[in-house]
Amino acid sequence: MKTNIIKVTDTISQRSVILDEAESAAKYNNLSSKATLQLRLLSEELICMIPELLNYSDGKFWIENDGNDYTINLELTASSYVGLDVENILAVSTSGKNSAKGFVSKIKNMLAIYFSDSAADVDVMNQVLPSFYADESSVFINTAPLSWSLDEYRTNVSSQDNYKEKEAWDELEKSIIASLADDVKVSIVGKDVKLTIEKKFA
Repeated sequence: MKTNIIKVTDTISQRSVILDEAESAAKYNNLSSKATLQLRLLSEELICMIPELLNYSDGKFWIENDGNDYTINLELTASSYVGLDVENILAVSTSGKNSAKGFVSKIKNMLAIYFSDSAADVDVMNQVLPSFYADESSVFINTAPLSWSLDEYRTNVSSQDNYKEKEAWDELEKSIIASLADDVKVSIVGKDVKLTIEKKFA
C-alpha cells in the first residue's frame, strides 16, 4: 500500500494533513492503537525535524507498507541549509571534538557542510556523522552523493567501548525517532534530500 503523496509546506494545517494521512494508513491496515500512535508519532517527528535541518523549495511526504514493514518517506529539494558556523564545525570536527549532541544535530551538521562552500574530506565527514557512505575520494562541496543509516550508526556506537561512544549511545536513547524506528536513512544527491524511517510492526 502507498498513501497519497502530500506536498510538504511549513504550515501547521499542512502538518495536520500529514498526521491524518498517517492515521488513515494505520486504519486501512488495521494497525493496533499502539502501532497507530507510533506511526503518527514517527511521522510527526520526521516533519518537525525539517526546520532544524534545511530550507527547501519543494517537498513531498508519503507512507508505504509491505505487510508489517512500513516506510515513512520525506523528499525535499534543498534551497539552503539552516544557518550554522560551518567553518567552526569543520575546525571542531577536524580536531576530533565534534560537539553535536543527538543524531539530528549530527545530520544538521552534515547538511550544513554539504550545502556550504567549505570543503570537507571523508575523515572530517566521519567525525561529523559516523557511518556515512560516499566515494572515498570525495571532497564535499555540494557534489558527491552521500548517505547515512541510523542502523549502521547504532552498530558502530554499540561496538565501541569507550566514554565517547557511550555518550553517543545515551544521545540515541533520548531520541524519540531513534528509540522507535528500526532504521532512519538519509541520502543526498545534488540538492535532493531524502529521509526515510523504517518500522516493522508486529
